[in-house]
Amino acid sequence: MTFFNFSLKTCSLFLLFSFNVFANTFRIEPFSDEQYVLITPDSVSYNVIVDMQGAKELFYHGEYNVNCGGDFFLVSVIQSFIETMESNAEYMEYFVFDMRDGGVNAIKSIVSLYVIDRYSGDVIENHTINPKLKNLDSLLCPYILEKNSNDDYPIQKIDKTNMKG
Repeated sequence: MTFFNFSLKTCSLFLLFSFNVFANTFRIEPFSDEQYVLITPDSVSYNVIVDMQGAKELFYHGEYNVNCGGDFFLVSVIQSFIETMESNAEYMEYFVFDMRDGGVNAIKSIVSLYVIDRYSGDVIENHTINPKLKNLDSLLCPYILEKNSNDDYPIQKIDKTNMKG
């Protein structure tokens, strides 16, 4: 094994382990009748408010490590189903956390909807980000890096000390 190969493997292992420090550390909990809270890693001083948008409950869909041209992000995905008199919708909200300086910082959320007309069965709106596809980097990066997308929503933060009963 050459020094280059050894260095490359060592560097790859370091990036893999340092990059996944926050893996599987998010979860959601009910907060009020209309909101949940996304519980963040212990190193973050705040949690994130998640609005239910008319859904009966929210589901934690998972989290993904996303590399956008060397900038690393951790994306937590919340899923809900919304039923109205006219339509049924799958609502996916992608909470984007910038990973810098050994920590994470919530920067935005991105919404994707799949809406079907209840009567005709016609698709009214397709997901802009399909959660079933495997390569989320190529799908998420344009939305993450775009500064003023119509699909962006601000992050509502709540200090963890304000949540203690």
